Amino acid sequence: KKELCSLDGVTVLAQQENILVCAFHPELTDDLRIHQYFVDIIYRVKYGKNKNMV
Repeated sequence: KKELCSLDGVTVLAQQENILVCAFHPELTDDLRIHQYFVDIIYRVKYGKNKNMV
């Protein structure tokens, strides 16, 4: 498990292999970084490389 983000010592965003979990709703913000990270995971699983590296 890789902790990607924490708040007050509690993990709120984590990843294990191609599984991404979060304890909040990133779609309720204007910040698209988590969505892009998720899309990059999908792309990497499907094509074996990062989308941004194409």
